[in-house]
Amino acid sequence: MVRTGADGIKNRGGFLSGRGVEFGMASKKDKRRSFVIGKDFRSDGKERVTKGKDYLVHGGTKITHEETVDIVNEFSKRLHKEGHPDASTAAEILKEVLHDRRQRN
Repeated sequence: MVRTGADGIKNRGGFLSGRGVEFGMASKKDKRRSFVIGKDFRSDGKERVTKGKDYLVHGGTKITHEETVDIVNEFSKRLHKEGHPDASTAAEILKEVLHDRRQRN
């Protein structure tokens, strides 16, 4: 799949555009891997970035950043367990993670 980003550059796979993260399929030669990017728009003036093996979280206050990391980490683990599902299945997994998180709070 070839997509054109906001900057007009054609890319294969996923890319970061001005409107957020776009997802694409890796070629069959590539080893398939999920990578999740979490962005927390709240801020207390400090720059926070947390990198994991399969995720990156940017932004947030001390409390909201930690919550976002927990959510993104759980989502990343479930994606890996599911075997790198398609976008609609990934969306359902994210809904489950958020629902489970809401039930705990």
